Amino acid sequence: MKTSVTIIVVTFILFSCSTGEIKTNKVVKIDIEDKSDIFLPKVIIESVIPLETNDSTLLGEIESIEYFSNRFYLLDIFSSKSLIEFSKDGSYVNKTSFGRGPHEMINPFAFFVDGDNETVLVWDQTLNTMFKYDLELNSLSKNEYHRPIQNFAILNKNEILVQSHFYKDYIYKLYTNNFDKIIGQYIKDYQYSGVYGLLRPISAGKRILLIAPLDYNVYQLTGHDIHSEYYFDFGKYKLKQEECENSSITRIWKLINSGQRVSSLYEIAESENFLLFHVYFNQKTIFYAYSFISGKALRLNDYFDNGILPVCNIRGTIEKDIFYALVEPIEMIMFQKRAGLKFSEAEISINQNPILITFSISSEILK
Repeated sequence: MKTSVTIIVVTFILFSCSTGEIKTNKVVKIDIEDKSDIFLPKVIIESVIPLETNDSTLLGEIESIEYFSNRFYLLDIFSSKSLIEFSKDGSYVNKTSFGRGPHEMINPFAFFVDGDNETVLVWDQTLNTMFKYDLELNSLSKNEYHRPIQNFAILNKNEILVQSHFYKDYIYKLYTNNFDKIIGQYIKDYQYSGVYGLLRPISAGKRILLIAPLDYNVYQLTGHDIHSEYYFDFGKYKLKQEECENSSITRIWKLINSGQRVSSLYEIAESENFLLFHVYFNQKTIFYAYSFISGKALRLNDYFDNGILPVCNIRGTIEKDIFYALVEPIEMIMFQKRAGLKFSEAEISINQNPILITFSISSEILK
């Protein structure tokens, strides 16, 4: 069946749990239950990268991943409680230290690769401290700031954008780079009970794109002004205003996990021709790549279902329309067995670290 997705390119006023009535430039309608086994644009697996596994690199659950200058940075906030760097071929490079020493962290919670200054900034949520490293994760400096930070991005040398809902007022605040002044506040938060975390809510590439809890909009920040650029409409499965107003986060997740509602967008990344995001529905993670060319959203899980890609956690983009994803070793073993091909020269063990794969999607117009 062909995936049913429609785009309407006019300005609409729509409801968002987080913000009430807002205007948006583009509405994309998605049928969360629609799957496709034909008319899938071509996908090519570009590389399979086993991550070096030893006592220093053993990974737990990966909170976030970023790629920059032939390096992968993986944040493990639960197991090793460190940021670990690998080269493009999967070799271990370095990692931050856990502990209470002068250059150690105890709760690294978010990080940002500042390409302009060739530094990596890591926020320790418990110490309220921003640690600065060079690209090889050698410690440079640290500064203490008493600000609630869940995610952040350096927009230029003078401004830092912060996402947080600890204050339950605005989801985003734009500060001067030393946090002494608020320049702007964006997207009013919803007064819900509980915590609704996001993975990569800020895409700071060719555009500054933002997402928010309980909200199906993708916002664009231009200068100090914000607007909704896209609204992803999941029809009868989208959260209703009364559910957001009268339910706790626990109750909302029960609706999502039972297949009655679709979560809001959880992580975004922009490539040359696609916007990557995922949602949760019926205890599954559903990945989409919205095409700027066709105005349609490609359901990437269809590639798993049809044996074109291994089941994986698609996390971001490298360049042009090349994406990267994490594959559990058992999934890679099963994928190679089904395909009758060996995508990695190295032997894969179920006890090793996850495997990074990169793949490209054809930018042909979906018909």
